[in-house]
Amino acid sequence: MNNWTKKHRFGFAVAALSVMTLTVRAQQQPQQSATDGGVIVQGVTKPYIPAKPWFNGAGTVLEVPVVKGQTVKKGDVLIRQDDRQEKAELAKLEAEASSDVRVEAADADLKIKQAQYDRLLSLQKTGGANPF
Repeated sequence: MNNWTKKHRFGFAVAALSVMTLTVRAQQQPQQSATDGGVIVQGVTKPYIPAKPWFNGAGTVLEVPVVKGQTVKKGDVLIRQDDRQEKAELAKLEAEASSDVRVEAADADLKIKQAQYDRLLSLQKTGGANPF
């Protein structure tokens, strides 16, 4: 193939590519709105940084307070996990932590052991108990 034919093929390819680009651009031109002179562009937006909802553990989804297509902003609740069991466990642990039951039981146990010790000490002094 001679050099002149290669140049013509390359030129034809560039011209065809230019025509296709202009055709695509012409189809993508925004439509003018007759009411306010603004521009209407149809398309789909995508987030700059994709977000993935996550939870600290496995569980059941209790509620989805948003609907498809709703506008949301940072901090909006998208999914609510069922945390009733964890809340009940927390309440139980808080009640146990604020309770004096264990301290009172330990005090009662100390009093019983002190009485037993005093009795054995008394018996040992009178010779009625083995020291071992």
